[in-house]
Amino acid sequence: MKATPLARNKSSAFDSITMRLVVYCEGSTDEFALQLLSRIPSVPGLEVHVIGGSEPRNCKNLYVCVIRSAHGIQSSVNRLSAAETQSAQVLLTKCGPGNVCEVLARYCTRIAANLIIVAMTPGGGVRRWWSASLPERLAYHFPVLAIPAEDSSGPFGMDRCLRWLVPLDGSGFAEAVLNPLRSLATWLPSSITLLQPLAFAGLWRERVGRNHVAAVSKMGPSIADSCDYLAELAERGFGDSPTRVCCATDSDAVRSIIRLANSSAIDAVAIGLSNRWRITRVLAAELNELLLRSLRKPVLLFGSASG
Repeated sequence: MKATPLARNKSSAFDSITMRLVVYCEGSTDEFALQLLSRIPSVPGLEVHVIGGSEPRNCKNLYVCVIRSAHGIQSSVNRLSAAETQSAQVLLTKCGPGNVCEVLARYCTRIAANLIIVAMTPGGGVRRWWSASLPERLAYHFPVLAIPAEDSSGPFGMDRCLRWLVPLDGSGFAEAVLNPLRSLATWLPSSITLLQPLAFAGLWRERVGRNHVAAVSKMGPSIADSCDYLAELAERGFGDSPTRVCCATDSDAVRSIIRLANSSAIDAVAIGLSNRWRITRVLAAELNELLLRSLRKPVLLFGSASG
């Protein structure tokens, strides 16, 4: 596995606009969500909508509370707005009928949410081979950060940057997650590793082929090709976030990536989803599907509309 650090050019500071986060908690676990949010550094105009229910996946019992702060959730001036909460509850009620995913998607559309945080309780959000999980279904509408409750204490300790791993196979839908991650990194201190396994670089073959003679193109991408590709993506800018590129040449690239992702060197993983049915992704052995079934870390998901 070859890694190359990249020097970053500093960009302008994050604009002081309203950032709307929606936190969905399965069951009455808003204490976990608030504990998680307390670790987020100060962001001007941060607005958090915490949605939960007395029964998991029962949209009829959903409730919402709105938390505002002029200087971020850590600030001592953060407050629970009764008037906004009441208004939000009325809006949430009007977002039915439908299942929890449909109600959440409508609600987030109405308030123009920037990110959905799904706090997964132990045993909740079980991923079945024939259907997508709640975070995956929501990710086709909004960026979703799915966080296992048992891992909540680690990645949001703000004594250091949040260390992201971004596996890329060269496809457009894999690259689609870069924009949400770039936005997230502007207010959540992050260091980012872009990684491409050469065994899954076939979707990028046409781009590589334009730069080589036909005989060389048939051999597939090289380490240099992969690093150039990742460096080009990194140069599109992640603000002040330190970024490095990494090429995986292991014979079992998936196992190598999973081992790295679940190690103490990585805090969270960003994955772009194709617009195929999950069973199709399983049969096609897509990289994103092979990784999702084995990751035990928080995952940022975003689904491309044209994967």
